[in-house]
Amino acid sequence: MVTRLIAGHKAVSAYDVSSLFPLYLHPEKGGAANVAPELSRRLAERYGRFPNPREVLGYVYAMLYNPLYRRRYGVLLRRGFPRIQFPRESRHFRRLAGLGGELIALHLLEDERLRAAPVRFLGDGGRPLGSARKSVCDYRESEGRLYVNEHGLCFDGIDAGVWAFRVGGYQVLSNWLQARAGLVLSYHQNRELRQIAEALRLTLRVQQEIAVAEAR
Repeated sequence: MVTRLIAGHKAVSAYDVSSLFPLYLHPEKGGAANVAPELSRRLAERYGRFPNPREVLGYVYAMLYNPLYRRRYGVLLRRGFPRIQFPRESRHFRRLAGLGGELIALHLLEDERLRAAPVRFLGDGGRPLGSARKSVCDYRESEGRLYVNEHGLCFDGIDAGVWAFRVGGYQVLSNWLQARAGLVLSYHQNRELRQIAEALRLTLRVQQEIAVAEAR
């Protein structure tokens, strides 16, 4: 995952400690790219220039969301940190770095497309989400709706893949709602969930583009 904040102890998995890799070191002194000098030299030789740190991050992020990479190295990824190979062609690198940058903007909820998220919130917004006794989440694939209480309050326009999407050990939408069980959603919380759902939908689309780009 990517974040602009310092991560919590177990932000992604309930079983593993989170590790944080900052893009820049010592930002109070202007910031130095957190990229190994040897890698910088090799990439500069390979591509004719050293890619800026955000391009490097975008490429790495794209590879980590590449379905082909995840399937091929799934067992190894469960045991340790990933190893990333860089392509020989600058054009291929730039294409994947761009797609990774798109994913980063989506996951930080900064992509402009999220301002007009198509998911709708239907029902009496003054009613609270379901409690621990009555499930907060009732997803009905045939309707494309996620019901969040027994009074018919729901989010409309949720694809099955979006509902099933997981990050680490968590099902994203379910975990977000369970954490707010019994509460009335504020305007900003309502908007945030709709934006998250749209970000996940677009993530699935970008992942397909990454897989196609890598297969060529």
